[in-house]
Amino acid sequence: MLAPYFPPRRRVGSYRAFKFAIHLRNFGWEPLVVHLKTPDNALSPREELFLNTIKRVELKTPFDHTSSSSGSYAKRYNTKSLKPLSNWGSKIGDLFDNSFPIDTWWPVLKFHQNNLQVLVEKFKPDVLWSTADPWCSHSTAMALAKKSKIPWVADFRDPWTLCPIRSGPRMPWARAIDKNVERKVLTYADQAVFTAENTANNYRKHYSDVSTPMTTIYNSFDDEFFLPPELEEEQTSAGKFKILFYGRFRSLSPAESAIRLLEAVKLANPEVLEHISIQSCGELPDEDAKKAHGTGVLSAFESVNPEPYENTLIRLNQADMLLLSTEQNRNEIIPAKLWDYLSAGKPIVSFSQNPEVAEILKQTKTGAQFAIKDMDKASDFLIDCFIAKKEGRPLPYSKERDRVKIQAYSSVNTTAQLATLFDQLKG
Repeated sequence: MLAPYFPPRRRVGSYRAFKFAIHLRNFGWEPLVVHLKTPDNALSPREELFLNTIKRVELKTPFDHTSSSSGSYAKRYNTKSLKPLSNWGSKIGDLFDNSFPIDTWWPVLKFHQNNLQVLVEKFKPDVLWSTADPWCSHSTAMALAKKSKIPWVADFRDPWTLCPIRSGPRMPWARAIDKNVERKVLTYADQAVFTAENTANNYRKHYSDVSTPMTTIYNSFDDEFFLPPELEEEQTSAGKFKILFYGRFRSLSPAESAIRLLEAVKLANPEVLEHISIQSCGELPDEDAKKAHGTGVLSAFESVNPEPYENTLIRLNQADMLLLSTEQNRNEIIPAKLWDYLSAGKPIVSFSQNPEVAEILKQTKTGAQFAIKDMDKASDFLIDCFIAKKEGRPLPYSKERDRVKIQAYSSVNTTAQLATLFDQLKG
């Protein structure tokens, strides 16, 4: 399993590989995980427990500009350390990233290519699995699969060049190389996997001349890994009505929908707005902070410290409502935090544009999705929830959740799907 981002590097997507790795043995597969070494970070005690018997190989990195935001159990970072870069620093970094073909991790994995080949020859794996991003994971795995004639599953997670938000800002020469490598990856892989059916359909249509099977294996939550919330933590305090965005607002997940929701609440019932707190990890980006200030809702935003991933269920159950939001043009993806939200007993309000999300919320009876143009309806939903809490009644969707449907999205079940693919490739 070539998974460059893997705990203790807590980047977006790192726990997808983690959840697969800790459950594959239940289905007859022994994982060997290869990932980037993370300086000065440590596994949490619970991560160590689950990874204790999992074979892992760390690749040393001569440079590392991502570990500072990947999280550390040993040194809990505070909200100040999560303050966005200055405009100039951000622009220079973006220019470099957007000018580099594939991604800036490519030289590191290229440097380790021979060592990886030796590793393949030593362990003789039955199947090779790579996940992205970073996208150089796939180009590296492709070289290994070609030379060793190993069946290979390319786990795309989110779209690569078909994502306008990700691919659009890149320099023309870098974009051209990306598209060329992506086509080669899809052509040579034995199976391509995505985390949303909309994404898979987009790729099937765009690469209609490519015969590689493309399938969807959703992200998931893990009941076994999460520490259970204490009984008293399941009831939120009598203070603010807390809406949790379990992550950090950023360019791919801007706070715009949250700001507009608060605007609608302010218009419908100003008194309710005074009792609402929207919590997220880290300060608002400057642009979002300006918008919130301009509309008079900035005071409703609160920055909270991140928690180790095993505390997810504890943190989610301390909130009254869970917020799901992403960049509006990313209508083909499903935000990964949705799956963790499903494991909690709190109503979910979603502003994703992917109809799959709406259908999942409907099937599991865990929340509702709203279009930006229907913000008045979202505001009514929030106010109804606030009043229900104030009157001591169960919040909508808190009691009627369909636990059987929810369990379909557990990591045990998604790992079973991946193991089935491996079985088919191995024959």
